[in-house]
Amino acid sequence: MEQGKAHGLRGYSPYKKLKQNWMSVACGQFTSELMRSELFGHVKGAFTGATSDKPGLLKRMDKDTLFLDEIGDIDTDTQRLLIKALEEQKFQPLGSERTEKSDFRLITATNRTLDFLRTKIHEDFFDRISPLVLEIPSLQDIPEDIPWIWRDVYNRALSRSMVNHQKPEFSSVNHAGIVNYLQCHSLPGNYRDLYRIAYRLIAFLNDLDATDNVEDAMSYALASLNSSENKQTATSISSLPKLGDGFSIDAYISGVRSSLFLKALEQSSGNQREAASLLGISPQAINKFKKTK
Repeated sequence: MEQGKAHGLRGYSPYKKLKQNWMSVACGQFTSELMRSELFGHVKGAFTGATSDKPGLLKRMDKDTLFLDEIGDIDTDTQRLLIKALEEQKFQPLGSERTEKSDFRLITATNRTLDFLRTKIHEDFFDRISPLVLEIPSLQDIPEDIPWIWRDVYNRALSRSMVNHQKPEFSSVNHAGIVNYLQCHSLPGNYRDLYRIAYRLIAFLNDLDATDNVEDAMSYALASLNSSENKQTATSISSLPKLGDGFSIDAYISGVRSSLFLKALEQSSGNQREAASLLGISPQAINKFKKTK
């Protein structure tokens, strides 16, 4: 989502070129040499594989905005070259003796803390990229905003999935229950968690028939949070029950499920929302379980 926020900043920038696509680069995907080639360009023969001249992003972003994501992954030599480009608006393509100019605007982002970033990049470079710092809070720090954020994420996921928005199954989803669950969860993946839930929910709902339960779809989608956050150790073979006549896998799984529900309710002192969070399911599923007891 950092890219979206940077794109929003670019929209209010005097550097914006209405007819030009802006550029976004994930710094960690390049080696040091390729990163410099990507930014500053190169001439034919500058390195192995450079079969022709290539303009860099700085040249292409003249009078526009360059966004560098995970800026802490840039090596020190490239940082020094960027310092000069930012100060003098001049740079040299790799393998070239000519100097080119670019009046570009630089926006950077990182998922690290600022204190950690200071240990990763050169002090002078940090000074150049931090005249204005916007700290975006994680979702767990702004639970009051999750209702509208979830609504936006879900609608975007629907649009990207090219699913019929008018299907009655979608309107039957208990979005308030999902929001309540999200507000109680740590959401370690931030927006990625919300999109994962939305896509799972849409995929499940798109295949619903009249006998399926929408609550099951919600439980399936919400369970992805715990599966991504907690990598539990697989049960050893020795701890499994002895198999033989009279054994029923359905009864065994049902018993384990009931035990887990009871354990979660005990651990949460009967708080259904907290118990659901512990199990990675919806609060409605907990309520349904209690009604059967």
